[in-house]
Amino acid sequence: MILCRSPLRVSLAGGFADVAAQHRGERRQVLSVTVRLYASILVAREVDGTCVASYSRIERVERAEHLKNDLFRAALAECGVDGGVQVHSIASVPLSAVGLGGSGAACVSLVNALHRMRSVSLAEKVLAESACRVEIDRLGRKIGKQDQYAAAYGGLNRFTFDGTSVDVERLDFGMVREMLEDRCLLIPCLAPDDAPKRDAGALLVEQLATKSDAVARLSDLVQTTLYALDTRDMARLVACVNAGWDAKRTLSPTLSTTDADMAIDEVRRAGGAAKLCGAGGGGYVFALFPTREALSAFAEKRTDAMPCGFEPEGSTVVYDDWERIGGPPPRVEVK
Repeated sequence: MILCRSPLRVSLAGGFADVAAQHRGERRQVLSVTVRLYASILVAREVDGTCVASYSRIERVERAEHLKNDLFRAALAECGVDGGVQVHSIASVPLSAVGLGGSGAACVSLVNALHRMRSVSLAEKVLAESACRVEIDRLGRKIGKQDQYAAAYGGLNRFTFDGTSVDVERLDFGMVREMLEDRCLLIPCLAPDDAPKRDAGALLVEQLATKSDAVARLSDLVQTTLYALDTRDMARLVACVNAGWDAKRTLSPTLSTTDADMAIDEVRRAGGAAKLCGAGGGGYVFALFPTREALSAFAEKRTDAMPCGFEPEGSTVVYDDWERIGGPPPRVEVK
């Protein structure tokens, strides 16, 4: 039995630029940081040779290719596993439509766990690319690669996307810890259960069709945001996050929701910065406040907001049965 967890992420600058780079062939940047929320996958061998998948429902099938869960089905195919396995999904928050890269993080955890079960350890880039193949190539999703790379690497990173290639620059996580710890919140703006659901993929396709120059502005804000972090300039950082949302908001008239707009306006009136995470259509609003006192005053009024701590580590094997019973067999590291 193996348990892997991978962190969710927030784009501090350049959000959606990875999607444009992937599907328009543009060179764009994203500044991404992982948060202390996780998508975890538990895998175990199934002695009768069938495949069991547990998420919001439970499936038991003779072969993995018969699974209704497309992410599990594609990831098992990517890793060459067709049966004799149990896969269980566990998450800190519901992974659907929250805008924090949950699907990508779950895919990274699953690929990591399945390879570990076969005594193979993947380097971060190999792990990220394998998860990207599952979602982009096998499932044909119109997404970028930020989520998978953020989940695999963890911490604070500048990702440069050039068509299908990705350059990773690991940045000083201490900058985030010093400037942002205890100054950030996540505000849920989730659609009611009975409301019509908007598919994130459809929202991204809609945004890809725009001729706006907003994507270039989003990418250009990465350097300015990094400068604000480097110089510990909170006023500039607040301005950068707000400018990023103002640019992204122009990509689609349906990107935001009434609840998200109200929450963002509320944060701005309190002197902070806010943006709706992910493709839009609901999810979580990321809020940044210039001082801890400003955050405390806001949190007293907005009791549904939750603290947003930051995670320095990427995808991690939390538990491995082999270690409990005397150590795993010799493991091959793929770089």
